[in-house]
Amino acid sequence: MDTAALTSATTSVGGLTTKNMAELSTDDFLNLLITELTNQDPFEPVKNQDLLNQISSIREMEMSTQLNETLQSLVLQGNLAAAAGLIGKAVAGMTGSLEMVSGIVAGVRVTNGDVMLELANGSEVNIDDVTHVVAAETGQ
Repeated sequence: MDTAALTSATTSVGGLTTKNMAELSTDDFLNLLITELTNQDPFEPVKNQDLLNQISSIREMEMSTQLNETLQSLVLQGNLAAAAGLIGKAVAGMTGSLEMVSGIVAGVRVTNGDVMLELANGSEVNIDDVTHVVAAETGQ
């Protein structure tokens, strides 16, 4: 079966799910491979090289996924370290509801992969939304 004819979208049985090729997981790719092997013409089986290419693609996808997870973990650790360095400093930034908040950073926590600064006045701000940082003693 020729897989070169695949377009940027695939549709599952019954048209229930449509995904971009970039959104396909390893499980989706394995299901596609198994379906391909199940439905191939027994008089014209897939060539060994084609099968090896598909297996290589599976490995590349898995390695890419692992690399992405590792990079996300490193970014989170970097943000957490930067946030810890802000404890005791005065910060200002925007909340998720677009309110401007400011205060002394009293603590740091991670929520759903986001590093949040807990301010002494009870407010909180995502480290990505901080617009201003000053030493707490100056109050500027």
